[in-house]
Amino acid sequence: MSIDLDKNRNALLAAFNEVLNDKTKTDWALFGYEGGQSNILKVVGTGEDGIEEMAEDLNSSKIMYAVIKVTDPNTTRPKVVLVNWQGEGAPTLRKGTCARHLNDVNKFFRGVHVTVNARTEEEVETDVIMAAVLKASATTYNFNERSEMNDKTTPVQKPSGPAVTCGDGFQSYPSKMPKPKMKFDMGTNYKRTNPLAEINTKSRNQFWEEQEAEERRRKTEEQQKRDEELKKLEVERKQREINDAKHRDVLTKERNARILAERKAEEEAAKRLASQNDKKWQEDLQSQYQEEQERTKRAEMMRLERKKEAESLIGHRTHSTRAIFETGSTTSEQNTELNRPPPRKLKEFKPANITER
Repeated sequence: MSIDLDKNRNALLAAFNEVLNDKTKTDWALFGYEGGQSNILKVVGTGEDGIEEMAEDLNSSKIMYAVIKVTDPNTTRPKVVLVNWQGEGAPTLRKGTCARHLNDVNKFFRGVHVTVNARTEEEVETDVIMAAVLKASATTYNFNERSEMNDKTTPVQKPSGPAVTCGDGFQSYPSKMPKPKMKFDMGTNYKRTNPLAEINTKSRNQFWEEQEAEERRRKTEEQQKRDEELKKLEVERKQREINDAKHRDVLTKERNARILAERKAEEEAAKRLASQNDKKWQEDLQSQYQEEQERTKRAEMMRLERKKEAESLIGHRTHSTRAIFETGSTTSEQNTELNRPPPRKLKEFKPANITER
C-alpha cells in the first residue's frame, strides 16, 4: 500500500519548513507511522541539538524518517539530509512495504540534498552522515571565505583637486596622497576556462551512451544469471521431489509389508489360541456332562433306596398301626365320658306375687 501524506500534511510541512528556516534554531525533525502498522505518516518530534539528539529518539523496532540540517564542510552552506531509518527489530514484511515509501517521502520533502539509509545507531553517527554529505558535495568552493575577501576589498579613490594642464595637453590632478611605490607586475599562465569550448559534447554523449549500454549489458547478464539460477533451482527441486516420492513409496511398501506380516502373525496366533481354547472347552463340556450324569445316577439310586426302605417299613407295620389307632380312639372316648360333669337339676319355679284362690 502507498504511504498516506495527506492526513497530517500541514504538520509534516510545518516541521520540515521549520528545519529549513535559517531564522529558527530547529535543525532536525523526526517522522514515523501512526500505530506502527499503518501507512499514515506523522510528526514524532523536533529538536535543536543536532544529530546526536535525533539519534536518541530513533526506535530500533520501527520504520522512521528524519530530516537533519547540517553545514557542508566544503562550501559552508547548509545541507538537508534525509535519514531512512529501518530498525533491526522491525518486521521483515514491514520493511519491504515501507521500502516503496522512500521515493514518495523524498518527493514530498522538497529540498533534500542527501539520503542516508541506516539500520543501526552506528550508521547515524555524526561522522557517517558528514561523510555522506562530503561525498555528495559537487564543489569545494567556500562561500564564506569568498564573502570575507569581498568585504576586505576597498574601491579605488578618484583623485581630488583642480586639473592641471601640461604643455602636451595632458591634464594631471594633484593629490595629497603619498606617491605609491613601484610594483613589478608578475606574469601568469592563467587562462579563463570556457566549459563549452573545452568539453566535447559529442564525446561526452558517446561516453554516457557507452556507460548506459554497459549498464544495460550488465543488467541483462545479471538477469540471465538469475534466470539460470532459478531454472537450476527448479530442476533441483523437481529432482528432489521425485527422489522424495520414490523414498516415500519404498517406505510405504516396507511399512505395508510389515503391517501385513504382523497381521498374519496375529491371525495365526489367534487361530492357535482359538484351537487350544476350543479343545479345552470341549474337554470341559465333556467332563461337566459326565459329572452331571454321575450325579443323576447317584440321585436316582438314593431315591430308589429310600423308596424301598419306606415300602418295607410301611408293609410290616400296617396292622399294628391300625390297632394302635383304634385303641387310642377308645381310650379317648372313655376318658371323655369320665371327665364329663353330672347333669344339673333344675329348681321348680314359684312366682312370689301370685296368691292362692
